[in-house]
Amino acid sequence: MNKDHLMGKTITKLKANESLDELLKHSPAENFATVVHELAHLFLGHLGSFKNEKFPVRKNEVIANKTLMEMEAESVSYLVLSRLSLENKSAEYLAFYKAKPADIKRISMDLVLKTASKIEDMALSLYKTPQKSST
Repeated sequence: MNKDHLMGKTITKLKANESLDELLKHSPAENFATVVHELAHLFLGHLGSFKNEKFPVRKNEVIANKTLMEMEAESVSYLVLSRLSLENKSAEYLAFYKAKPADIKRISMDLVLKTASKIEDMALSLYKTPQKSST
């Protein structure tokens, strides 16, 4: 996979709460990392319920604890970006959070891994080149 091609898509416009001028200050890789992080919040069930629910609704202590929500989403970002061989600052961000071991046990490892896999598959499917027919 060509990393430059992956980063060249116009997904930078998806970053919330920033003007286009602000977005242009970030590298495509940083914008991609932001999109992965925000998609993780959605797929991890941090945004509540929706009509025709396709995402989990997590009515537990994780969604009541912003630190744990951010740790889950950043863990997904770390996994996805690392598996795509993209530099990222997720490890630094995760080290910033001061969660207690008892709190960390409330993070759903299963859901973090499933979410990372789903987002990685989405990213890879966008950049697959069509196979030529052998007929």
